[in-house]
Amino acid sequence: MRVWTEEEVARFLEAARRSKHYPLFVLALSTHATILLRKGVQPKVVAERLGHASVKVTLDTYSHVLPDTQHEAVKAIESVLWTGIQGVGRNGR
Repeated sequence: MRVWTEEEVARFLEAARRSKHYPLFVLALSTHATILLRKGVQPKVVAERLGHASVKVTLDTYSHVLPDTQHEAVKAIESVLWTGIQGVGRNGR
């Protein structure tokens, strides 16, 4: 499969914007982004795939689909800290 050039993507997006089916195109992009983010794909990668100028645009738009982010962060740090505490022996190692 060949990767499209930036010019080809720009032409495609312009044609999509002029199409009467543009709302379906936007829905497909939104669905694509939501699925990727929910599957754990890094927001930077999703931003690049959507053509966003920055990851901030992506996060501002789609952060609501990542409600477990804080919970996952807490679990990750607890795991590291708990393992570290349990691993400490009498000599401090």
